[in-house]
Amino acid sequence: QGDAALMRALGEIKAQKRTVFIVTHRRYVLASADMVLVLVNGALQNFGPRESVLKALMSRSVSTLKPESPPPEQPV
Repeated sequence: QGDAALMRALGEIKAQKRTVFIVTHRRYVLASADMVLVLVNGALQNFGPRESVLKALMSRSVSTLKPESPPPEQPV
């Protein structure tokens, strides 16, 4: 319920063209992001559009994200 509520709230905020900062280790939450910033031990490792950052992380075989858990159920 908590994850589904978060995703609904993010969708509503994004529709209002508002800026939101999210700290997460869950990849499905990143689906809502336009830009991603990656910190490793407090140092900036990467910043930019979501797809570019994720592609760079995967190409370096570097993952600071925990293993993916299934996304929450989306209400109909």
